[in-house]
Amino acid sequence: MVRSWDQGLDAISSSWFGRWGNSFLTVHGIICCPSLAPYFESKFGECCFCSAQYKVNKSIKLESDKVVDTVDIEDIGDKSVFCRCWKSKKFPYCDGAHNKHNEKTGDNVGPLIVAKKK
Repeated sequence: MVRSWDQGLDAISSSWFGRWGNSFLTVHGIICCPSLAPYFESKFGECCFCSAQYKVNKSIKLESDKVVDTVDIEDIGDKSVFCRCWKSKKFPYCDGAHNKHNEKTGDNVGPLIVAKKK
């Protein structure tokens, strides 16, 4: 005779332990989970993608919905170095601010270099 996969579960849930365990988990879920939510929210804050402290851009054109810069290809010349760390005082051009950021955080961000083929 082949047993179904849930026959073993029926035996456990019909025992005293199974009924007590189900009741315990139900009460625990109803009482403990909602009461712990404020603690975790205060400890870890809101979603890291929503919180202002996790923004990448903290100083450049903050009043804009989206920062967009256009550079004419004729203005680039032989080579231009563009910022990707959002910390440059000459944004969109790189001023090396990523070096200090990399030392402080262990990150490996660097600039975008656009150069004419030789």
